[in-house]
Amino acid sequence: MPHGQTCSIGYAVWDGVEDPADLVGRADVALYHAKHAGRNRIAFHDGAGASVVTPSTAGQPVVGQPRAVYQPIVDLRTGEVLGHEALSRFEGEGPREAFARAAREGSTALLEAAAVRSALAGWTGSGLLTLNAGLATLLTTELQEALPRDLTGIVIEVTESDLVDYTAEVMLAIDDLRHRGAMIAIDDFGVGFSNVQRIVTIRPDLVKLDMSLIRGIDTDPMLQAVVAGAMLFAQRTGSRVVAEGIETTAERDCLSALGVTLGQGFLLGAPGPLDEPAEVDEAVPTA
Repeated sequence: MPHGQTCSIGYAVWDGVEDPADLVGRADVALYHAKHAGRNRIAFHDGAGASVVTPSTAGQPVVGQPRAVYQPIVDLRTGEVLGHEALSRFEGEGPREAFARAAREGSTALLEAAAVRSALAGWTGSGLLTLNAGLATLLTTELQEALPRDLTGIVIEVTESDLVDYTAEVMLAIDDLRHRGAMIAIDDFGVGFSNVQRIVTIRPDLVKLDMSLIRGIDTDPMLQAVVAGAMLFAQRTGSRVVAEGIETTAERDCLSALGVTLGQGFLLGAPGPLDEPAEVDEAVPTA
């Protein structure tokens, strides 16, 4: 490419007999295989199936190898820690910048898979473990190879804004994750513009309210109304609501009054290694 751009390419070879539309169709299948394999790749369709033909980078180190930290998910009624969300940290770079760079370089699947491996390596297997993954990444071999076959106790979080990429293939991938024992969470609920029908189709087990809905909720009737609506959605669909970004006792108490039972935030525990107890605010009730 002339200016350092990256691209995905799919191709097929014509035998002189095949219908041209079928030939183009095979090339198109190869193209999407290249994209789902992590982008910036070339894939070939030989008539039976598509495969990547450029050298794989799956075994190479990912620049900015992620280190996992864990933020507790707490029962707001008792203070009991029910699980943890795995978050990635990088040497000399913020996580937002690291994942944005990976997206520009076409290595998002590699980096997300590395983050999942790091999170699983530090997990004790006790309580829930929530892992973040993009919908497109769910279809890649990199992520599938990073996840264990038995996903009991694991929650896969997808962001609400990602639902614009929701396809039949994604639906099948989510069904497979559930069949293997995983739960599905919608992350950053309340900041996207996705079709509500897609959220219903996914049937989330957990709905995680974005911190923008939590900050100052104790003094904002509009935010309280939005969270009350989310609670009604959860009650009608059998899902559970998790409030993210709780920083004050007033926010926690307001959320509890609205019926929210699960929360995350610095008030409840800062991200850190699992072998160290989370720093919990003294005002949080304990069992």
